[in-house]
Amino acid sequence: MNILIFIIACQFESPSVNRNPADDSPAQADTQDTAHLPIVEDCEPSNLEFTNLSLLETKVPTVPQVQWEGSAAELHYIDGRGIERIIISQDVGGETQRALPMGLRANQTYNAQLVRKEDGTVVACSEPIALKTNALPAAFPEIDVSVHAKGDDGLIITNILSLDSSFLVAFDGDGEVVWALEEPNQIPEGNHFPVKNILFDSYRQSILFSRWQNTDFCGRDGYLTWVDWAGNMQDRWPVAGLRVGMTQLDNDSLAVLRCDNTGSGFEEDILSVVTADGVEDVWRARDTFPDLTAINPDLSWVHTNYLHRLSQDVVLMSMEQVQTVGAFNVRTNQFVWRLSGKPDEGTYQSAEPLVDRPHSLTPFEDGLLIYNRSSHDNVADGCAHIRYVTFDEQEMTAESPWRLDFDPCSPLGFFGDVITGDSDIIVIWSDKGQINTYGTDDFRENHMQINLPLGYAFTFGDYLSWEDINAFSPLD
Repeated sequence: MNILIFIIACQFESPSVNRNPADDSPAQADTQDTAHLPIVEDCEPSNLEFTNLSLLETKVPTVPQVQWEGSAAELHYIDGRGIERIIISQDVGGETQRALPMGLRANQTYNAQLVRKEDGTVVACSEPIALKTNALPAAFPEIDVSVHAKGDDGLIITNILSLDSSFLVAFDGDGEVVWALEEPNQIPEGNHFPVKNILFDSYRQSILFSRWQNTDFCGRDGYLTWVDWAGNMQDRWPVAGLRVGMTQLDNDSLAVLRCDNTGSGFEEDILSVVTADGVEDVWRARDTFPDLTAINPDLSWVHTNYLHRLSQDVVLMSMEQVQTVGAFNVRTNQFVWRLSGKPDEGTYQSAEPLVDRPHSLTPFEDGLLIYNRSSHDNVADGCAHIRYVTFDEQEMTAESPWRLDFDPCSPLGFFGDVITGDSDIIVIWSDKGQINTYGTDDFRENHMQINLPLGYAFTFGDYLSWEDINAFSPLD
Protein backbone atom coordinates (compact mmCIF):
# COMPACT_ATOMS: atom_id res chain seq x y z
CA MET A 1 0.00 0.00 0.00
CA ASN A 2 1.21 3.52 -0.76
CA ILE A 3 2.59 5.04 2.48
CA LEU A 4 0.63 8.25 1.88
CA ILE A 5 -2.67 6.37 1.67
CA PHE A 6 -1.80 4.26 4.73
CA ILE A 7 -0.94 7.22 6.97
CA ILE A 8 -4.04 9.23 6.03
CA ALA A 9 -6.31 6.22 6.47
CA CYS A 10 -4.85 5.29 9.87
CA GLN A 11 -4.57 8.77 11.38
CA PHE A 12 -5.44 9.17 15.07
CA GLU A 13 -8.91 10.36 16.11
CA SER A 14 -9.30 14.09 16.84
CA PRO A 15 -11.20 15.94 19.61
CA SER A 16 -14.93 16.31 19.11
CA VAL A 17 -15.47 20.09 19.21
CA ASN A 18 -16.04 20.98 15.56
CA ARG A 19 -15.92 24.09 13.43
CA ASN A 20 -17.17 23.85 9.88
CA PRO A 21 -15.84 26.84 7.91
CA ALA A 22 -17.51 25.62 4.73
CA ASP A 23 -20.93 25.91 6.36
CA ASP A 24 -23.13 28.85 5.40
CA SER A 25 -23.58 29.84 9.04
CA PRO A 26 -21.42 32.78 10.27
CA ALA A 27 -18.24 31.88 12.12
CA GLN A 28 -18.34 35.12 14.16
CA ALA A 29 -20.61 38.06 14.99
CA ASP A 30 -22.11 39.68 11.90
CA THR A 31 -20.24 42.88 11.04
CA GLN A 32 -22.74 44.28 8.58
CA ASP A 33 -23.99 46.91 11.05
CA THR A 34 -20.52 48.50 10.99
CA ALA A 35 -19.55 47.68 7.42
CA HIS A 36 -20.47 51.14 6.13
CA LEU A 37 -18.76 53.22 8.81
CA PRO A 38 -15.60 55.20 7.95
CA ILE A 39 -12.35 53.90 9.42
CA VAL A 40 -10.13 56.92 8.83
CA GLU A 41 -10.78 60.01 10.91
CA ASP A 42 -10.45 63.63 9.75
CA CYS A 43 -11.07 62.78 6.10
CA GLU A 44 -14.14 63.57 4.00
CA PRO A 45 -15.06 60.33 2.14
CA SER A 46 -15.20 60.66 -1.65
CA ASN A 47 -14.65 58.30 -4.58
CA LEU A 48 -13.52 61.06 -6.96
CA GLU A 49 -9.89 59.87 -6.81
CA PHE A 50 -10.88 56.19 -6.92
CA THR A 51 -12.87 55.89 -10.14
CA ASN A 52 -14.56 52.64 -11.17
CA LEU A 53 -14.16 51.36 -7.63
CA SER A 54 -15.32 47.74 -7.55
CA LEU A 55 -15.16 44.57 -5.46
CA LEU A 56 -14.24 41.43 -7.44
CA GLU A 57 -14.27 37.78 -6.46
CA THR A 58 -10.99 35.82 -6.65
CA LYS A 59 -10.19 32.11 -6.62
CA VAL A 60 -9.80 32.38 -2.84
CA PRO A 61 -13.19 32.79 -1.13
CA THR A 62 -11.82 34.83 1.78
CA VAL A 63 -9.87 37.30 -0.40
CA PRO A 64 -12.03 39.80 -2.30
CA GLN A 65 -10.16 42.05 -4.73
CA VAL A 66 -10.65 45.80 -4.35
CA GLN A 67 -9.96 47.44 -7.73
CA TRP A 68 -10.05 51.02 -8.99
CA GLU A 69 -8.59 53.44 -11.50
CA GLY A 70 -6.24 56.05 -10.13
CA SER A 71 -3.23 56.48 -7.91
CA ALA A 72 -1.72 53.94 -5.54
CA ALA A 73 -3.38 53.86 -2.13
CA GLU A 74 -3.66 51.97 1.13
CA LEU A 75 -6.60 49.75 1.96
CA HIS A 76 -7.53 50.16 5.62
CA TYR A 77 -9.84 47.46 6.97
CA ILE A 78 -10.91 45.54 10.06
CA ASP A 79 -9.91 41.86 9.85
CA GLY A 80 -11.42 38.70 11.35
CA ARG A 81 -9.74 39.29 14.71
CA GLY A 82 -11.15 42.82 14.92
CA ILE A 83 -7.76 44.43 14.23
CA GLU A 84 -7.25 47.30 11.79
CA ARG A 85 -4.89 46.27 8.98
CA ILE A 86 -3.32 48.17 6.10
CA ILE A 87 -2.60 46.65 2.69
CA ILE A 88 -0.67 48.59 0.02
CA SER A 89 -2.17 48.53 -3.47
CA GLN A 90 -0.50 46.89 -6.46
CA ASP A 91 -0.29 48.34 -9.97
CA VAL A 92 -1.83 45.78 -12.32
CA GLY A 93 -1.42 47.71 -15.58
CA GLY A 94 -2.43 51.09 -16.97
CA GLU A 95 -4.04 53.12 -14.23
CA THR A 96 -5.60 50.08 -12.57
CA GLN A 97 -4.78 49.40 -8.94
CA ARG A 98 -5.79 46.45 -6.77
CA ALA A 99 -5.61 45.55 -3.09
CA LEU A 100 -6.01 42.04 -1.67
CA PRO A 101 -7.00 42.10 2.01
CA MET A 102 -5.68 39.21 4.14
CA GLY A 103 -6.98 37.95 7.46
CA LEU A 104 -10.69 37.78 6.58
CA ARG A 105 -12.86 34.80 7.51
CA ALA A 106 -15.45 33.01 5.41
CA ASN A 107 -19.07 34.19 5.02
CA GLN A 108 -18.53 37.61 6.54
CA THR A 109 -18.76 41.32 5.68
CA TYR A 110 -15.95 43.62 6.79
CA ASN A 111 -15.49 47.38 6.91
CA ALA A 112 -12.81 48.94 4.68
CA GLN A 113 -11.72 52.25 3.20
CA LEU A 114 -9.13 53.36 0.62
CA VAL A 115 -6.68 56.03 1.73
CA ARG A 116 -4.20 58.06 -0.32
CA LYS A 117 -1.35 59.85 1.41
CA GLU A 118 1.26 62.43 0.48
CA ASP A 119 4.34 62.70 2.70
CA GLY A 120 2.53 60.67 5.34
CA THR A 121 -0.52 62.93 5.38
CA VAL A 122 -3.97 61.69 4.35
CA VAL A 123 -5.13 63.65 1.29
CA ALA A 124 -8.03 61.49 0.09
CA CYS A 125 -10.20 58.61 1.29
CA SER A 126 -12.93 56.61 -0.37
CA GLU A 127 -16.46 55.98 0.69
CA PRO A 128 -16.66 53.02 3.11
CA ILE A 129 -16.37 49.63 1.38
CA ALA A 130 -18.12 46.43 2.48
CA LEU A 131 -15.69 43.54 1.96
CA LYS A 132 -17.77 40.40 1.48
CA THR A 133 -16.28 36.92 1.70
CA ASN A 134 -17.70 33.61 0.50
CA ALA A 135 -17.88 30.08 1.92
CA LEU A 136 -14.85 27.82 1.81
CA PRO A 137 -14.89 24.94 -0.71
CA ALA A 138 -17.55 22.32 0.01
CA ALA A 139 -14.86 19.64 0.38
CA PHE A 140 -12.94 21.61 3.01
CA PRO A 141 -12.69 19.50 6.18
CA GLU A 142 -14.18 20.30 9.57
CA ILE A 143 -11.46 21.61 11.86
CA ASP A 144 -11.32 21.47 15.67
CA VAL A 145 -9.58 24.41 17.34
CA SER A 146 -8.73 24.92 21.00
CA VAL A 147 -7.24 28.28 22.04
CA HIS A 148 -5.74 28.28 25.54
CA ALA A 149 -3.75 31.52 25.55
CA LYS A 150 -3.11 34.53 23.36
CA GLY A 151 -0.52 33.63 20.76
CA ASP A 152 1.14 35.20 17.74
CA ASP A 153 -0.67 37.64 15.49
CA GLY A 154 0.65 36.37 12.15
CA LEU A 155 -0.53 33.62 9.81
CA ILE A 156 0.38 29.93 9.88
CA ILE A 157 0.62 28.71 6.27
CA THR A 158 0.36 24.98 5.66
CA ASN A 159 -1.05 22.25 3.44
CA ILE A 160 -3.94 19.94 4.22
CA LEU A 161 -3.59 16.65 2.37
CA SER A 162 -6.24 14.05 1.59
CA LEU A 163 -6.47 11.26 -0.95
CA ASP A 164 -8.32 13.43 -3.49
CA SER A 165 -7.18 17.01 -2.94
CA SER A 166 -4.73 19.28 -1.25
CA PHE A 167 -5.77 22.55 0.39
CA LEU A 168 -3.23 25.35 0.68
CA VAL A 169 -4.39 27.16 3.81
CA ALA A 170 -3.56 29.99 6.22
CA PHE A 171 -4.74 30.12 9.83
CA ASP A 172 -4.87 33.32 11.88
CA GLY A 173 -3.86 33.58 15.54
CA ASP A 174 -7.22 32.19 16.64
CA GLY A 175 -6.91 29.11 14.45
CA GLU A 176 -9.51 30.40 11.99
CA VAL A 177 -9.09 29.82 8.25
CA VAL A 178 -8.37 33.11 6.46
CA TRP A 179 -6.99 31.79 3.17
CA ALA A 180 -7.71 28.51 1.39
CA LEU A 181 -7.07 27.29 -2.14
CA GLU A 182 -7.99 23.80 -3.31
CA GLU A 183 -5.36 22.03 -5.40
CA PRO A 184 -6.57 18.72 -6.91
CA ASN A 185 -4.04 15.90 -6.66
CA GLN A 186 -4.80 14.54 -10.13
CA ILE A 187 -2.61 16.58 -12.48
CA PRO A 188 -1.66 16.44 -15.29
CA GLU A 189 -3.24 13.77 -17.54
CA GLY A 190 -4.75 12.11 -14.47
CA ASN A 191 -1.45 11.41 -12.70
CA HIS A 192 -1.34 11.66 -8.90
CA PHE A 193 0.62 14.79 -7.88
CA PRO A 194 -0.22 15.64 -4.23
CA VAL A 195 1.15 18.83 -2.67
CA LYS A 196 3.97 18.14 -0.19
CA ASN A 197 5.76 21.30 0.98
CA ILE A 198 4.72 24.96 1.20
CA LEU A 199 6.56 28.25 1.80
CA PHE A 200 5.93 31.99 1.64
CA ASP A 201 8.05 33.67 -1.05
CA SER A 202 8.80 37.14 0.30
CA TYR A 203 10.22 38.36 -3.01
CA ARG A 204 7.22 37.42 -5.14
CA GLN A 205 4.73 37.99 -2.31
CA SER A 206 3.21 34.61 -3.09
CA ILE A 207 2.79 31.05 -1.89
CA LEU A 208 5.36 28.55 -3.18
CA PHE A 209 4.50 24.86 -3.02
CA SER A 210 6.00 21.62 -4.28
CA ARG A 211 4.28 18.53 -5.61
CA TRP A 212 5.49 15.33 -7.19
CA GLN A 213 4.16 12.20 -8.75
CA ASN A 214 3.53 9.19 -6.51
CA THR A 215 5.41 6.72 -8.68
CA ASP A 216 8.94 5.31 -8.67
CA PHE A 217 10.89 6.84 -5.79
CA CYS A 218 13.67 8.49 -7.80
CA GLY A 219 12.09 8.56 -11.24
CA ARG A 220 9.12 10.77 -10.46
CA ASP A 221 8.37 14.17 -11.95
CA GLY A 222 7.98 17.18 -9.69
CA TYR A 223 6.99 20.84 -9.85
CA LEU A 224 7.61 24.05 -7.94
CA THR A 225 4.56 26.30 -8.27
CA TRP A 226 3.83 29.88 -7.21
CA VAL A 227 0.33 31.30 -6.62
CA ASP A 228 -0.55 34.83 -5.54
CA TRP A 229 -2.99 35.79 -2.76
CA ALA A 230 -5.82 35.81 -5.31
CA GLY A 231 -5.10 32.16 -6.15
CA ASN A 232 -3.66 32.82 -9.62
CA MET A 233 -0.69 30.72 -10.73
CA GLN A 234 2.34 32.94 -11.33
CA ASP A 235 4.97 30.41 -12.35
CA ARG A 236 5.83 26.70 -12.41
CA TRP A 237 9.23 25.06 -12.66
CA PRO A 238 9.64 21.33 -13.43
CA VAL A 239 12.18 19.50 -11.25
CA ALA A 240 12.93 15.80 -11.79
CA GLY A 241 13.32 13.58 -8.72
CA LEU A 242 11.97 16.27 -6.38
CA ARG A 243 11.77 15.43 -2.68
CA VAL A 244 10.39 17.26 0.35
CA GLY A 245 13.07 19.78 1.31
CA MET A 246 13.15 23.23 -0.28
CA THR A 247 14.11 26.73 0.81
CA GLN A 248 14.43 30.12 -0.85
CA LEU A 249 17.96 31.41 -1.39
CA ASP A 250 17.27 34.76 -3.07
CA ASN A 251 14.78 36.34 -5.45
CA ASP A 252 15.48 33.95 -8.33
CA SER A 253 16.90 30.73 -6.87
CA LEU A 254 15.95 27.97 -4.46
CA ALA A 255 17.74 25.07 -2.85
CA VAL A 256 15.88 21.76 -3.13
CA LEU A 257 16.44 18.13 -2.24
CA ARG A 258 16.23 15.56 -5.02
CA CYS A 259 16.82 11.86 -5.55
CA ASP A 260 18.59 10.22 -8.47
CA ASN A 261 19.40 6.68 -9.57
CA THR A 262 20.58 7.32 -13.12
CA GLY A 263 24.04 6.02 -13.84
CA SER A 264 24.80 5.13 -10.21
CA GLY A 265 22.98 1.85 -9.74
CA PHE A 266 21.48 3.00 -6.43
CA GLU A 267 19.24 5.78 -5.13
CA GLU A 268 21.18 8.81 -3.99
CA ASP A 269 20.27 12.05 -2.20
CA ILE A 270 21.16 15.28 -4.02
CA LEU A 271 21.12 18.94 -2.97
CA SER A 272 20.46 21.21 -5.95
CA VAL A 273 20.11 24.92 -6.70
CA VAL A 274 17.13 25.59 -8.96
CA THR A 275 16.49 28.67 -11.11
CA ALA A 276 14.24 29.39 -14.06
CA ASP A 277 17.14 28.28 -16.27
CA GLY A 278 17.47 24.81 -14.78
CA VAL A 279 18.92 22.66 -12.00
CA GLU A 280 22.52 22.66 -10.72
CA ASP A 281 23.60 19.88 -8.34
CA VAL A 282 25.86 21.14 -5.52
CA TRP A 283 26.08 18.03 -3.30
CA ARG A 284 25.59 14.29 -3.58
CA ALA A 285 25.35 12.01 -0.56
CA ARG A 286 28.37 9.95 -1.65
CA ASP A 287 30.51 13.12 -1.44
CA THR A 288 30.21 12.89 2.35
CA PHE A 289 29.13 9.28 2.85
CA PRO A 290 30.94 7.24 0.17
CA ASP A 291 29.64 3.83 1.28
CA LEU A 292 25.90 4.41 0.95
CA THR A 293 25.02 0.72 0.83
CA ALA A 294 26.48 0.31 4.32
CA ILE A 295 24.12 2.99 5.64
CA ASN A 296 20.93 1.55 4.22
CA PRO A 297 21.29 -1.64 2.12
CA ASP A 298 17.62 -1.58 1.12
CA LEU A 299 17.47 1.96 -0.25
CA SER A 300 21.11 3.12 -0.40
CA TRP A 301 20.36 6.69 0.63
CA VAL A 302 20.87 8.93 3.68
CA HIS A 303 17.24 10.15 3.70
CA THR A 304 17.67 13.89 3.49
CA ASN A 305 14.41 15.42 4.67
CA TYR A 306 14.53 19.13 5.18
CA LEU A 307 16.19 22.41 4.20
CA HIS A 308 16.10 25.78 5.93
CA ARG A 309 17.84 28.93 4.73
CA LEU A 310 20.43 30.49 7.05
CA SER A 311 21.78 32.97 4.50
CA GLN A 312 21.91 33.45 0.75
CA ASP A 313 24.72 30.87 0.63
CA VAL A 314 24.10 28.52 3.58
CA VAL A 315 21.24 26.12 4.26
CA LEU A 316 20.45 23.81 7.17
CA MET A 317 19.90 20.17 6.14
CA SER A 318 18.67 17.07 7.99
CA MET A 319 19.84 13.54 7.13
CA GLU A 320 17.80 10.90 8.91
CA GLN A 321 19.57 7.60 8.16
CA VAL A 322 22.94 8.93 9.32
CA GLN A 323 21.32 10.80 12.26
CA THR A 324 22.93 14.08 11.26
CA VAL A 325 22.03 17.75 10.80
CA GLY A 326 24.36 20.30 9.29
CA ALA A 327 24.88 23.64 7.61
CA PHE A 328 25.93 23.46 3.96
CA ASN A 329 27.34 26.24 1.76
CA VAL A 330 25.81 25.95 -1.72
CA ARG A 331 28.50 28.21 -3.23
CA THR A 332 31.58 26.40 -1.89
CA ASN A 333 29.85 22.98 -1.99
CA GLN A 334 31.09 22.19 1.53
CA PHE A 335 29.57 21.57 4.95
CA VAL A 336 30.18 24.45 7.35
CA TRP A 337 29.46 22.14 10.31
CA ARG A 338 27.69 18.91 11.19
CA LEU A 339 26.07 17.57 14.37
CA SER A 340 25.58 13.81 14.64
CA GLY A 341 23.59 11.58 16.97
CA LYS A 342 26.48 9.13 16.85
CA PRO A 343 29.57 9.49 19.10
CA ASP A 344 32.74 11.01 17.66
CA GLU A 345 31.11 12.05 14.39
CA GLY A 346 30.43 15.56 13.13
CA THR A 347 31.97 18.95 13.87
CA TYR A 348 30.33 19.38 17.28
CA GLN A 349 30.41 16.78 20.07
CA SER A 350 27.71 16.21 22.72
CA ALA A 351 27.53 14.25 25.96
CA GLU A 352 24.24 12.66 24.92
CA PRO A 353 22.68 11.95 21.51
CA LEU A 354 20.81 15.10 20.45
CA VAL A 355 19.94 14.05 16.90
CA ASP A 356 17.54 11.10 16.71
CA ARG A 357 16.43 10.47 13.13
CA PRO A 358 15.96 14.21 12.46
CA HIS A 359 13.14 15.37 10.24
CA SER A 360 12.98 19.18 10.29
CA LEU A 361 14.91 21.95 11.99
CA THR A 362 14.86 25.72 12.35
CA PRO A 363 17.00 28.44 14.01
CA PHE A 364 15.77 29.47 17.46
CA GLU A 365 17.36 32.03 19.79
CA ASP A 366 21.04 31.00 20.12
CA GLY A 367 20.66 27.55 18.62
CA LEU A 368 18.37 25.19 16.75
CA LEU A 369 15.06 23.45 17.20
CA ILE A 370 15.31 19.88 15.85
CA TYR A 371 12.21 17.79 15.16
CA ASN A 372 13.39 14.23 15.88
CA ARG A 373 11.25 11.43 14.48
CA SER A 374 12.11 9.10 17.36
CA SER A 375 14.27 8.66 20.44
CA HIS A 376 15.39 5.13 19.67
CA ASP A 377 17.28 3.33 16.91
CA ASN A 378 14.11 1.37 16.28
CA VAL A 379 11.77 4.18 15.21
CA ALA A 380 8.64 2.22 16.13
CA ASP A 381 9.73 2.06 19.79
CA GLY A 382 10.57 5.75 20.19
CA CYS A 383 8.83 9.07 20.82
CA ALA A 384 8.89 11.99 18.42
CA HIS A 385 10.05 15.18 20.15
CA ILE A 386 11.52 18.65 19.71
CA ARG A 387 15.09 19.33 20.91
CA TYR A 388 16.44 22.79 21.59
CA VAL A 389 20.18 22.57 20.90
CA THR A 390 22.81 25.24 21.63
CA PHE A 391 26.42 25.33 20.45
CA ASP A 392 29.71 26.32 22.08
CA GLU A 393 31.95 27.41 19.22
CA GLN A 394 35.08 27.58 21.38
CA GLU A 395 34.76 24.10 22.84
CA MET A 396 33.02 22.76 19.69
CA THR A 397 30.34 21.12 21.82
CA ALA A 398 26.56 21.05 21.73
CA GLU A 399 23.97 20.56 24.47
CA SER A 400 20.19 20.57 24.87
CA PRO A 401 18.72 22.91 27.53
CA TRP A 402 15.25 21.40 27.04
CA ARG A 403 13.23 18.85 25.14
CA LEU A 404 9.53 18.97 24.25
CA ASP A 405 7.85 15.54 24.18
CA PHE A 406 4.54 14.85 22.48
CA ASP A 407 1.57 13.41 24.32
CA PRO A 408 0.82 10.64 23.68
CA CYS A 409 4.26 9.24 22.97
CA SER A 410 4.57 7.95 19.41
CA PRO A 411 7.15 8.05 16.62
CA LEU A 412 6.75 10.32 13.62
CA GLY A 413 5.83 8.08 10.72
CA PHE A 414 4.92 10.65 8.08
CA PHE A 415 5.74 14.36 7.73
CA GLY A 416 6.34 16.87 10.51
CA ASP A 417 7.64 20.40 10.93
CA VAL A 418 8.79 22.85 13.57
CA ILE A 419 8.77 26.57 12.77
CA THR A 420 8.94 29.76 14.81
CA GLY A 421 6.47 32.62 14.87
CA ASP A 422 6.90 36.11 16.30
CA SER A 423 7.14 34.59 19.78
CA ASP A 424 5.63 31.09 19.53
CA ILE A 425 7.01 27.70 18.58
CA ILE A 426 4.74 26.03 16.00
CA VAL A 427 4.80 22.23 15.68
CA ILE A 428 3.07 20.34 12.86
CA TRP A 429 2.41 16.70 13.74
CA SER A 430 1.29 15.12 10.48
CA ASP A 431 0.49 11.63 11.78
CA LYS A 432 -2.06 13.09 14.17
CA GLY A 433 -3.35 15.78 11.79
CA GLN A 434 -2.48 18.38 14.37
CA ILE A 435 -0.81 21.78 14.78
CA ASN A 436 0.27 22.95 18.24
CA THR A 437 1.68 26.34 19.23
CA TYR A 438 3.73 26.82 22.37
CA GLY A 439 4.90 29.96 24.16
CA THR A 440 8.64 30.49 24.23
CA ASP A 441 8.58 31.83 27.81
CA ASP A 442 7.30 28.44 28.92
CA PHE A 443 7.64 26.00 26.05
CA ARG A 444 5.34 23.52 27.81
CA GLU A 445 2.39 25.94 27.69
CA ASN A 446 0.15 25.03 24.77
CA HIS A 447 -1.34 28.22 23.31
CA MET A 448 -3.42 26.71 20.53
CA GLN A 449 -4.23 23.34 18.99
CA ILE A 450 -5.69 22.75 15.51
CA ASN A 451 -6.99 19.25 14.68
CA LEU A 452 -8.03 17.71 11.37
CA PRO A 453 -10.63 14.94 11.06
CA LEU A 454 -9.78 11.37 10.18
CA GLY A 455 -8.60 11.06 6.57
CA TYR A 456 -6.65 14.34 6.43
CA ALA A 457 -3.06 15.26 7.30
CA PHE A 458 -0.92 18.37 7.52
CA THR A 459 2.45 18.22 5.75
CA PHE A 460 4.77 21.21 6.30
CA GLY A 461 4.29 24.88 7.02
CA ASP A 462 5.61 28.41 7.27
CA TYR A 463 4.88 31.46 9.40
CA LEU A 464 4.05 34.87 7.97
CA SER A 465 4.15 37.96 10.17
CA TRP A 466 2.01 40.94 9.25
CA GLU A 467 5.14 42.98 8.63
CA ASP A 468 5.86 40.70 5.65
CA ILE A 469 2.44 40.83 4.02
CA ASN A 470 2.48 43.06 0.94
CA ALA A 471 5.78 44.61 1.99
CA PHE A 472 8.67 43.65 -0.26
CA SER A 473 11.49 43.11 2.20
CA PRO A 474 14.69 41.21 1.31
CA LEU A 475 15.61 38.13 3.32
CA ASP A 476 19.03 39.45 4.31
